Amino acid sequence: MVFKLTSLVKATLCLCIVFFTFNQVGAQSKRMSKDTDKPFMHMSIETPLWLNSPNTLDNTHKAGFGFRIDFPINRGPLNIFTGFSHLNYGNHLNILDITDSSNLEGNEGTLTVKEGTYSLKYATIPLGLKIDKQYWSTSLGMSMMFALNQAEVHGEELKFIFGADEFEDFSKEKINTLNSAIFFSFAGKLPLSPQWSFYLEPEFQYILKPVFEGGIDEVNRVNLFLKVGLRHMITLPYDN
Repeated sequence: MVFKLTSLVKATLCLCIVFFTFNQVGAQSKRMSKDTDKPFMHMSIETPLWLNSPNTLDNTHKAGFGFRIDFPINRGPLNIFTGFSHLNYGNHLNILDITDSSNLEGNEGTLTVKEGTYSLKYATIPLGLKIDKQYWSTSLGMSMMFALNQAEVHGEELKFIFGADEFEDFSKEKINTLNSAIFFSFAGKLPLSPQWSFYLEPEFQYILKPVFEGGIDEVNRVNLFLKVGLRHMITLPYDN
């Protein structure tokens, strides 16, 4: 459960920028909502990093990007939130059967194939509840997951499989295009000003259905992310 070096360097750089900004703004950390009766909402921009391996070919740590919008209930600590995330589960290996198009002669029952890869990527829309405090928050909710169609890249090398009964097709057409997941997270927040805060948010995710139809894959359904984000409070227009 380690980051790739590039991800760790980027996170460290973000922290350096945050602490520099924090020193410049001084002790301004109170939320504007305590000093005004104006209604407000929060919008967050974040990038999730993998804390575990998704168990695909390249075991990516480049999980994606996203944003969230929080709506406080009666201006209290309980929030309803939604948003959008683009999640990358890495490349998956697939084998393309080209036996019918091959002129090569082989033993009876032999398949002629090419190995290829395609990316497993999802667009997700979360809906959940959040308890939001000045220095921390915790969230619980469910995400709808929509598989994104990705180009499949095949090599030129031909391979042979003896015994077609043992051949497993991981075609991207077998991916469950509509899936869902439940998640739980706990965030630590660093106030930068009355309107801005920086946060680190470990998140647990459980995908409710296998990634592939029939559960033929071994892509992890239990995953851990670390979301690195910047949060902004937006004051809403209202009538006195």
